Amino acid sequence: MTDFITRPADDFQMLETWRAVVGHEGLYEVSSLGKVRSLPRTYQRANGSTVHLKGKVLRPWRDASSGYSRVCLSDNGKDYLERIHRLVAIAFLGPGADGEVVRHKNGDATNSSAENLEWGTESDNQFDKVRHGRHHAAAKTVCPRGHELREPNLRASVAARGWRGCLACKRAGDRRRRHPEENFDALADSYYGQIMEVAA
Repeated sequence: MTDFITRPADDFQMLETWRAVVGHEGLYEVSSLGKVRSLPRTYQRANGSTVHLKGKVLRPWRDASSGYSRVCLSDNGKDYLERIHRLVAIAFLGPGADGEVVRHKNGDATNSSAENLEWGTESDNQFDKVRHGRHHAAAKTVCPRGHELREPNLRASVAARGWRGCLACKRAGDRRRRHPEENFDALADSYYGQIMEVAA
């Protein structure tokens, strides 16, 4: 495998290395900085005419549901929608083990440079989201009852994992299991008032 090196415009950027896209060798290459390009090629149309295509850097788009950058690769008349970070990881880190996913070290889903990627489990990936503040349970500021999720109204057991859970609602739920006739909302609001009063 041959690496092609392009010198960047400014000296602050790392050197860009290009490698073949695994599964699309001879048609596409992916760079260490997360770019994808097509290679020049010639093919015959059904009518016998010859078509010469120039190579070019593909324009990625951001998947609205996942936030990942994607490109469309065409091979033998079929289109393949690919996530750029997976193409980079396979080309520069090698294939991951069964069940592993590509992790973004800095939490930025649009940064698909090889140095920002590593393989890990789905569990590792979820903990990364918590660490970077992108996990839904870590980013909450209020509970469904509208109680603020801040000290001292945080459940210690879930806070230790980086999540935010309402201590007042937890206490109300525990009490209601022993006394089902009591109103959960009233209990939770009462506990919240007591907890925040102590902190005042």
